[in-house]
Parts: sequence; structure tokens; C-alpha cells
Amino acid sequence: GISSIQASDFCAWNRAEAPVDENNGETFNWINGEYNRDYSFASGGQTQLWHGMPYYKSTNGDSCFQSEIYLYRYTNSQVYPPENSWVIAATVGTLPINGYAYCGPDETPSISDLSSPTLCNGVWKVGKPEDTINNQAAAQATDAYFTITAGGCPQVNCDVVSFCTTTNSVWGSEYDLDGTFTCTDYNYMGTPNFYEATSSYSETGYYRLFFNANVWRWAVSESITGNLDPDNCELYKYGKGFTAVANVNTGDESAGETPWDQVAPKFGGNPINWFDTLTTLGTRVISCKSALSTPSPSATSAPLPTAAPSSQDICGSLVPAIGGLDSGIQIPAEWGCGTPSPVDVSIDTPNPTQGSSPTSPTIPTTPTTPYPTQTPAPVAVPATPPANVGTIPPTRTNNPTSPAQIGVPQPTFPTLSPAFNAPVYIPARSPDAPIGPPAMFGTTPASSPVTGSDSANSINYNVAYLLSFIIALYK
Repeated sequence: GISSIQASDFCAWNRAEAPVDENNGETFNWINGEYNRDYSFASGGQTQLWHGMPYYKSTNGDSCFQSEIYLYRYTNSQVYPPENSWVIAATVGTLPINGYAYCGPDETPSISDLSSPTLCNGVWKVGKPEDTINNQAAAQATDAYFTITAGGCPQVNCDVVSFCTTTNSVWGSEYDLDGTFTCTDYNYMGTPNFYEATSSYSETGYYRLFFNANVWRWAVSESITGNLDPDNCELYKYGKGFTAVANVNTGDESAGETPWDQVAPKFGGNPINWFDTLTTLGTRVISCKSALSTPSPSATSAPLPTAAPSSQDICGSLVPAIGGLDSGIQIPAEWGCGTPSPVDVSIDTPNPTQGSSPTSPTIPTTPTTPYPTQTPAPVAVPATPPANVGTIPPTRTNNPTSPAQIGVPQPTFPTLSPAFNAPVYIPARSPDAPIGPPAMFGTTPASSPVTGSDSANSINYNVAYLLSFIIALYK
């Protein structure tokens, strides 16, 4: 059986892409791992949910391409009805096309709400994200093996595993099994998928055998401390420090084998094959010698199901039963049969290209209600002049000075002559006198048009002349 490493919310598993030129970064195998509830992103004044759903984080550390990866549901509210997608990306809120993996309405047309990422299993798209800033086109492709399951990730459920080889490798040569295979037994270290064996061939006195899901590879090393940190994904290639590194087992759909079936030995089942770029003339296998009675720390309620073991008929020849290994093991007829061709291991793995900065979901613009058309103010109609237009106007009070005119002298209305307020002696008009008011009333107005305050004076002159004429008649 298979147990889980520990209790967690979700496990991303079975991403197992073989690297090209040892470029572990661009396999995106490092999205494998456990994802737990996170509360570090604010949305709408709270951090509990993103787009109405919980979101999760996986921590790889600083030595495996992307130290933190998030799993969340993205809702596109720009369409109706809204469309949901699950995304794995470096930041919550990244658009699906800019994520390392996604699954949306195109992948699950019959599921509208996508309430759980487990509904995407078998149709996840994984790979290089779109990055328009660096002219990088999206290259995510469907991965039929990649799954997300509730609970913790699985572990090899063996207390003792045997590493056996036909090449007499020092980390697998503690005893001769049958004249063909030599083996070394590795004991469970208490950490999931980590085993160790004492060895006189090792400078430290030990060899460690371990599996890292972030590169989907087994490795052997004399030490797993200091510069030989097994969490450092760049060490899983030839010449980087580990004693030996296996190739990625990518699964075999025709045989019904997932990638995990091909890397996890099972008690009572066939051993799994170890291929590496240096073993071109030999066979290496890992078998489960005894079952792990108590997984560490304990199995979760939702372990990943185990597929039925299948034969490993790589080249078609059957090796007879040997020692502690199960009978009926299928092994290559020729050394190296089925072993992948060596690859160029001189190229360092570049950091994976990250997706564009997350795009916050666009909120639809609220329709603006137009203001009602205002009725223009009525145009003032000039009042009908009073009957006394042309008579002496009353004395007017100066308009108050507006704030903008404070300190600026304002024009005043002309003050009527004192002659209208006291008795006046008006001499008789001389026959030769010019037409107009007597001299005492001022000179005759100019013939030019009169405007402003001169208009009031002109009226005064005319009235004065009329009064003098009436007085003369009276006498």
C-alpha cells in the first residue's frame, strides 16, 4: 500500500516530465508537492478568500526554482455567466494563461463551477506560461498524469528497500545476491522517501537513497547536509555532487502505469527500474524488502490510490527468481535495453521563466445614469417703461461693492443740481439769447450723442428751460 507523507489540504502529484539537456527547471516538475491553506493575499478587505474561495500555498524553499507556489480558483467576471479556472502560479491572481498550470472551461466544459481542483485531474495544462513582456508564447500542454488530490502526498511504504545492480556499483554492492546482482539494503530514516545504509565504501560511512518529487528523481549521496542538500533541485544531474542520479520515470499509459507507479517500489510487487545516463550497460532496480508498519507521521484520510502492479517487460526476457527479489521480474535481455539515450549534461538549469505580473480581475464598470436634461432658465423680458420715462429720475443709492471690487472706487449716479431744491431767480430771456436754458443753468449741451450721466444733465437743462418759459408767460 501507499501512505501519505502528512496531513495537508491538497497534494499535486505525478508531474513527471523528462528534462531536455538536464534542464530541470523547464520540466515544471517542481509544482508537485503539498498545498496548504494560506491567508497572505488581501481581497475586498479580507484575506480568507480569493474570488470567494480558499487558496493554498506550497513552499519549495529557495533552492528549487520557485520558492512559493499558489493554488487558487480564478473567476472571470467579464463574461456571463462567470467562468471559473483553477491556477497554479507564483502569485495569487495571475491569469490562467500566465500560470504554470491551469484548468478552466475549455478543459472542463461540462463542469461550470469547478468547486474543487480535483475536478481538473486528467485535463490540467502544464508548462511554460505566456509572457508577453519577454515575447514568450504560452506553451502549456495537457498532462494526463498530473493530479491534485485531497490530503497529503504519498510516500514509499517500505521499511527496508534493496538497491540491486548488475554493474557492482559501490552503493549497491554490500552483498552478492545471485552471482548477477549485488545489493545493498537501505533502512527507512523516518523522513518520507529517505533511506540510508552503512557502507565501507563511503567516506562518511553511509550512503543515502532518496526520492525528490520536485524533480521526480531518485538519487544516492554519501551526505545530505551542507552543499549536498537534497532539497536543491539543481543537484539532480550528473557531476553536481550526488553520487548518482536517476532519470525521470515518466509513466507508461499503455501499461496502465502512472509516473508514481514507476518510482515507488511496493512490498510484494515488482521492483522499479532505475535508469540513468551513465548506466548504458547494466541494470539497476529498487525493491521493497519489508513494508513500513507505521508511515511517518500518519496516513491521511485521502491517500492517492495505488494502481495495480504491472510487468516490466522492457525487452521481453524473463529473469529467473533470484534471492530476496520476487520471482517473475522482467529485466532487459541486453544490458541497456530500454535505457534512454544519454543527454548533454553540461548545461546548467536556468531558472524557470515566470509568468507576467498578476493581473487583478477587472471589475465591470458600473453603468452611469445620465443626469436629466436641465430646463434652461427663462429669458428675462424687459419691463414696459413706466409712463414717467424722461422725467427727473430719483436720487439712486450706489450699488454695494462686490467682494472682487473691494478697495476699487465705484461710479456713482449724478446728484441733481441744488437749483431743484431751492427758489431760483430766473431772469427774462433776451430776444437775442440763444435757444436753451439760461446761462445760470450751464452751457447748452453738445450736439454729440449723450450717454451715461450726461443724459441726466440733458434732462435737467430741458426742464429748466421749460420752467423759465412758463414763468415768463405768467408774468
